[in-house]
Amino acid sequence: MHQLIALSVGHLKAVYGDEFDANTNYPVYIDEPLIVLSLLSIFEKQPQTQIRNWITDAFATARNRSSLGFMFEETVALVLLENFGGKFTALGDVLHVTDPSLASRKVTLVALRRTSDGVMQCSRLVKGAYTSDRLCFKASNPEEVLSFLRNPNGMVFLFPDNNMGPDVIAFAEDRETGELIVLACQCKLQELHAQLWMAAVRSITPEMFYTVVVHFEHRENFMIADIY
Repeated sequence: MHQLIALSVGHLKAVYGDEFDANTNYPVYIDEPLIVLSLLSIFEKQPQTQIRNWITDAFATARNRSSLGFMFEETVALVLLENFGGKFTALGDVLHVTDPSLASRKVTLVALRRTSDGVMQCSRLVKGAYTSDRLCFKASNPEEVLSFLRNPNGMVFLFPDNNMGPDVIAFAEDRETGELIVLACQCKLQELHAQLWMAAVRSITPEMFYTVVVHFEHRENFMIADIY
């Protein structure tokens, strides 16, 4: 506890009555493990930091097209949090789902954490309460993606590395069956035509999470090959 206080990551709560006597030594205890959670509860009460307002203003703050893409991925995560966080919502109310039985399934976002004995704990999100010091984890390589899937450590969203098909991954729980569902999202800023739609579907198919695609294009007397 002393180390936490020295690092300024502990929030102390005093134990005394309404009357405070400066000449008395009162006991205290750690009220918040990480100060970032305490700050979050303060910041989220400000209009400019509330989720819906942040989503509205997000694209205006993007410095270039590259940062706009990642900003859009963060926005998609917040849209999922707004609709499925702390409540059960039908998939069809938020997502384009062609199967009526799937569209009517109500799910809520959950956070997973593996304990020291190997058991995976599942916690539903509760407004104002958090299972980790952050909501998202940005992976830089496939090893970090696998590490997250083995133990999300209480974080709700995974942003995979740039070579992986899905842009955002989260876990949800079905209200009727209790079944855990993996939500793998592919984020697109442009209108989806048939070919782009199928490419997006392939990218979120587990067997094709990491796939090399070769595109050939004829231009006058030579051929261009793009590998991505």
